[in-house]
This record gives sequence, C-alpha cells and structure tokens, in this order.
Amino acid sequence: MRLPDQQSPIAGCNQRFAAEPKDSPAWASWQLWGGHAGDAMVAVLTASGAPEWVDSPALVGAPTLAPAGPLLLARGPDGALVALGRDGRARWSRAGSPGGHAPPSVPPVVVRGTVLAPGEGIAVLSAATGEPLGALPGLAPARLVADGALSVVALDADGRAAGYRLATHLSVV
Repeated sequence: MRLPDQQSPIAGCNQRFAAEPKDSPAWASWQLWGGHAGDAMVAVLTASGAPEWVDSPALVGAPTLAPAGPLLLARGPDGALVALGRDGRARWSRAGSPGGHAPPSVPPVVVRGTVLAPGEGIAVLSAATGEPLGALPGLAPARLVADGALSVVALDADGRAAGYRLATHLSVV
C-alpha cells in the first residue's frame, strides 16, 4: 500500500509503501521506498530509518512495491516484476507487456502464496518462483483486491468491475 507523501531519508526516493504486520511479518518492521526521480530504485530502511539496502532493479520507471512473504515484489510501470529477497538480490523476474494497458501505479496483490499481477488482464503467478499458474483475461485493473478465499475483484479506469473466484491455484471458476 502506498503511503501519503512523506520526506524520505534517502534523497530523491519518492514513494513509501507499507507492509501490514499481519500479512507480511518479514517486512513489517522495515520502511519500504520505491522510485528515485522516476527511475527504478528500491530502498529498504530499518525502523529507525537507517538504510538496510538500496537496489536498482531491472525495471523501467519507478516501481510499486508489495511484500510477498520473505520476498519484496517490485512492479514497473510496464508490468514487469522483480522479486527481491531480504538481502536485496533478485530471486525471480518476469518481463512486462509491451504496450500494456494497466495503470502503472497498481501494485501486485499477494494472497496465499499467489501473485495477482495487473497488466492486460491479471497474471496469476507463484509467489515463490514467479511461474505462471493461470490468467484472468479482460480488464486492465486500476484497482485490484483479493481475499484469503482467493476471491478477486478488479476495477478498470472506466469504472468497469469484474469478480473472480479462484477455485485452486491452478484453475479459475
């Protein structure tokens, strides 16, 4: 979740994201920052504001961030994803869609070990490996939410909504 504008302890870092302790205990005591003057940069700071690590993942533009258990997902404006470990090293990545239509500021949603990655439709990926598990065609979501029962709701920029229920990690009902 992107937090309201706040001054970064890292000069030029311009977006702060929150990790909910109940959803991502591995990241809850850290400050997560993304973007540096429009460029791809991820900064992870301790609770006191001291830099733990700073990385420039292979993304085009400032990323949105989403904790995924022990990983931190960075999504570029083109929909590309990079999963970073607690040490800042890339664990897996997926290319974006050229000409994709999802708004660039929509972060991936992680629930039950599954990544819902917005783009032209919604890619369903394994959080651990980035491997594709399925796809939800249709909307390029401007807003994407999911719950623990794998119910998914997407809203596009024109106000069209779609609801999905993932029966398992491998099929869509």
